Order: sequence, then structure tokens, then C-alpha cells
Amino acid sequence: MKYTLLFILAFISVTAFGQVTVEPSPYSETFEVILSDFFSEPIAKTEIVNNTQEEVSLKWQLSIVDAPVEWEYRVCDNNACYSTSTTTNWNPGVIEEATIIPAGGTSLLDLHVLPRMVAGTGTMEISISTTADPDNVITVGSYEVTVIGDPVSTTEAFEKEINVFPNPALDYITLSDDANVDQIVVFNTLGKPVLTYEVNPSNNYRVADLPNGLYLISLISNEEGILRTTRLMKRSVN
Repeated sequence: MKYTLLFILAFISVTAFGQVTVEPSPYSETFEVILSDFFSEPIAKTEIVNNTQEEVSLKWQLSIVDAPVEWEYRVCDNNACYSTSTTTNWNPGVIEEATIIPAGGTSLLDLHVLPRMVAGTGTMEISISTTADPDNVITVGSYEVTVIGDPVSTTEAFEKEINVFPNPALDYITLSDDANVDQIVVFNTLGKPVLTYEVNPSNNYRVADLPNGLYLISLISNEEGILRTTRLMKRSVN
């Protein structure tokens, strides 16, 4: 009797949740981006479809199968667009934001790829399970995303190549040509702005208070947007 009951419960579970799908899957697309723009963010647009006869409470889990190590990711569902450090919406005690979908309904499941100035091809998966049984995967969305440089935008970027020096920097940086630059923004490797400068006649910008390490600097025109994003190594005198 015990095993018969377990079989029935398992059958009910498969019947109830077997029609929850990620669509389209597999997803495959090539995106042209401005590789000099650190904040390029192509979007693989998919959704979770609930074809069952009851409301479902779901967990999603992002896994990277194979992709450039520099890439970062952001998943968006009906609740929110999550940070690049969030790989699931359901981890008891840490994050518990179930994706609730009514019978016959859908939820956004967009995968944002942040290539961080690196072209390549990535294979990713988002597995779906119920919050009641989070270890039992009921469906998987598969993604293959290729990122290439936009040839027109890349050419324009090279035409406006502006260098930041000295690099590595100790106390100050300066620009080789600031004719078209209105603002300088320094970001850490997580993409958080840590310094912002309006371009000034002295063409000197203090970085002495930054901790040692790698940074990204975006040179911005008020009319044309980001002209160039380049790496900067900050070091102190030993």
C-alpha cells in the first residue's frame, strides 16, 4: 500500500508539472554589440509557460555550460531583474522569490548576457523545478548565444581612440585627447561606478585613493554617448 501511494503521488506530480516548459528552447541567436562598451547587454528572450490546470510555484537555476569567463549574466522573471551575482530565485534562508504562474499563464524568463567587451559563444541552461520539490528538475531552457562586434560601431570607436595614461597609474591619470570627452567614469570589475569626473582644463584626474587593482574607464560624450571603455591598472608605490 505504501509503494502504491508513492507511485500515485509521483504520477500526479508528473501529470501536474510535465507541461511546464521554457519557450523557445533551445534558444540560439547571434548578437552584434559595441565591444568597446562595457555595458552592452544583449537579451535572450524566453518565457516559462504553464500549460497545467493549476497554479505553480517555481524555482529557476542558471548554470553556465561553456562560455567566456569574462561574461556575466542577469535573469529577469515576472518578479524582478536580478543582479549578476544571483543564479537562482529560490535558496531557502538566502532568497525566496518564487515565480508564481497561474494555470495556463506565462512568466518572463529573459537571460541577459553581459559580455564585458569580450566576443565569443556561450552555452547556458536555466533549469526549472517547483519550490515544493526544488531538487527535482521538471524542464530546462537551453541557450546558445554568440556575441560579435558591430563592424560599423567598432570602426567608429577606433576612429575616436583615446588613451588613458599613465597605465598602470599611481596618483593621477590624463587623456591623450579630450576634445570630444565630457565625462570620465571609473568602474570596478563588478560594474559599479567608483569615481566620476567632468573633463577639466588641467586634464588631470586623481585616482590615488583607489585600492590597487583593475578598473574600467568609460570616456563619455554628452552628444555621442560612450566613446571608449578601456582598462586601467591602479598601483601604489612599493
